Amino acid sequence: MPQPILGWFRHEHPNARVTIPDGYKPEPDLRWNVAIGLWRADDALISVMDAAIDRVMDKQLPRQIYAKYGVAYLPPYLVSEQPSLRR
Repeated sequence: MPQPILGWFRHEHPNARVTIPDGYKPEPDLRWNVAIGLWRADDALISVMDAAIDRVMDKQLPRQIYAKYGVAYLPPYLVSEQPSLRR
């Protein structure tokens, strides 16, 4: 079961005895990065969005949110790390 789903299950069922083993690494083909698309964005909007994302990442907010649900945060991967994307 993917970590975020298990984390939510544990959040909704705090008495459940379900854990994620230490050192668990998901199957590489079951990980993916997330992207944001901006329709008809100009350079100013792109700069503002980039700065906002940088602030979120600098504060480690994704890691904190995942930790709240007992899930390890896995940062975005490089294409060279994703077996199905290698050529």
